[in-house]
Amino acid sequence: MGLATVWLLGIYGGAGRDVNMVTMVLPTLVLVIGICDAVHILRHAAGAAPAGVPDDAAPADAPDGAAPSGAPDGARKTTDRARLARAIGFIAVPCLFTSLTTMAGFAALATSRMGVVRDLGIFAAIGIGLAFVATLAVAALVLPARRGRPRPSLSNLPRDARHIDGGPRHFSRSRPACGVRMRLDPGGPAGTPFPPPDPAMKQELADLFRRRYACHLFQGDRPIQPDDLDFILEAGRLSPSSFGLEPWKFVVLRSPRHKHALQGACFNQPQVGTAGALVVILAKLADLAPDSDYARQLLAREYPGDQLDLAMSNYRGFHGATDVRAWSVTQCHIAAANMMTAATAVGLDSCAIGGFNPAEVKALLDIDPERYEVALILALGYCAEEPPEEKLRLPLSELVEYR
Repeated sequence: MGLATVWLLGIYGGAGRDVNMVTMVLPTLVLVIGICDAVHILRHAAGAAPAGVPDDAAPADAPDGAAPSGAPDGARKTTDRARLARAIGFIAVPCLFTSLTTMAGFAALATSRMGVVRDLGIFAAIGIGLAFVATLAVAALVLPARRGRPRPSLSNLPRDARHIDGGPRHFSRSRPACGVRMRLDPGGPAGTPFPPPDPAMKQELADLFRRRYACHLFQGDRPIQPDDLDFILEAGRLSPSSFGLEPWKFVVLRSPRHKHALQGACFNQPQVGTAGALVVILAKLADLAPDSDYARQLLAREYPGDQLDLAMSNYRGFHGATDVRAWSVTQCHIAAANMMTAATAVGLDSCAIGGFNPAEVKALLDIDPERYEVALILALGYCAEEPPEEKLRLPLSELVEYR
């Protein structure tokens, strides 16, 4: 923006104009408006991660010009520039449109009868155009040399082969199940900015949905690695919830004694007793009362300052008109779905258990029925059954209605 301002002042002086009380605002005007475009363009271009991306972040079958693992530096630089050019081109069009409309607005002042106003309009339009050009030039010249941090992915997660009757059954893939961009490490930031849409990631996520199925018998003697279990629980923690109230609690059972006891409360379903771990998802009840400290604390986090009173009023009305128990249980199903997808991403199988005696489960786990309802039980582990050959689902044409 400083470069564009210097250019503008040079043009202004070269035209024989003197700075006056009106046109003295030109440098500030160009800086403020130009910075808006600069922030959008540079932020979006930086998300393309042109340099500093590790070799394994661009696998052999990555589309859109991504360099394969082990490619020479020249090839990676070429694909970096192509990726950066696409990112800049994607955001430059809307920024160009806003710049042109702003320039047109100022240029309209050229019809004024007052000379100082005409100068303001004409040179402001010129300055905004220069600012846009300068931003594109800086993005194209500076960002290719930027050494950014590697984009987070699941490439550091263990990929364990499954074993059935002593024989290995490996996933037919040459890279992690899903190269998601969100950090899921406990204690880390909630998420990092997403780069431009990645068709490969889209396909990998679809593959996870197709590969997951309900396992009804696990290899009971095969434990789940603690970091895999933490990853699954973190996926549940990061799940969305209405009002941001996170109305869930996860009770993890790993000991054979607890699992077999719970199996009886689940009508003796074999996947409960053989799972490597069970996650009993409890739906909060008492904490969701409008006057509870919990509800007020979390609503204050979502609606800070003056917004809180209105949010509390709206929530109080919603709470009074809603079956809170059913609503809280439904919210927990969102977390359960994300946890099962996360389990598939690390090579584990899962089964959602909705068939259980709630009173028996609460008694076994010493759950206060005034505070919690049992929403769902997730069985996790390594399946002892052969996976189905195909995903059996109704076609979209029978499920979707467009209006």
